Amino acid sequence: MSDVIWYVVEGDASMGPLSLEALKEKIGSSRDALVWREGFERWRRAEEIDELKAPGPPPVPSQPTQDAGITGWLFFPMLITALAPVIIAFDMIDVWLTNDRNAMVVGTVIGAALMTVAILAIVSMWQHKRSYPKLFIVLLVANVVLGTAGLAIDPEPTVAPLRSWVALFIWGPYMLVSKRVRNTFVN
Repeated sequence: MSDVIWYVVEGDASMGPLSLEALKEKIGSSRDALVWREGFERWRRAEEIDELKAPGPPPVPSQPTQDAGITGWLFFPMLITALAPVIIAFDMIDVWLTNDRNAMVVGTVIGAALMTVAILAIVSMWQHKRSYPKLFIVLLVANVVLGTAGLAIDPEPTVAPLRSWVALFIWGPYMLVSKRVRNTFVN
């Protein structure tokens, strides 16, 4: 392309015909100059022309963010999520062993719904989906609601509902505001 004739307009001055080398000298580092050569349909800004771009190193590849990945405190919610189906299954078995037909039906329906959410949470967790933090919070809220409802049925003191509330108050905000969560679940 060394025998291509170039024309340039910079400010009020127009110049040409010019060789590529002469054009580069005239415009220097100015990328606002308008240039044209045969084959162009219109005048273009110098910054758009590959031949006029300064040679340099290739772009720096994107680096993973330090605050990303399944490390730090994020390990614990992910472990809870991975164990959720097992915990739900044991709770369902516990309900089935009561021999109370109504409790078995309600427990099975609630257990199936929670199992579905837990499996969706696991899949979204491993695929690093943006939906994972919200699904995890849904599991926490369901645990609080069921634990509190359980107290209404059986008012005997237990630490399970309190543990559910504490987990919600710790992990709920963490999943919503953590940089690591935001940088890990990006798909």
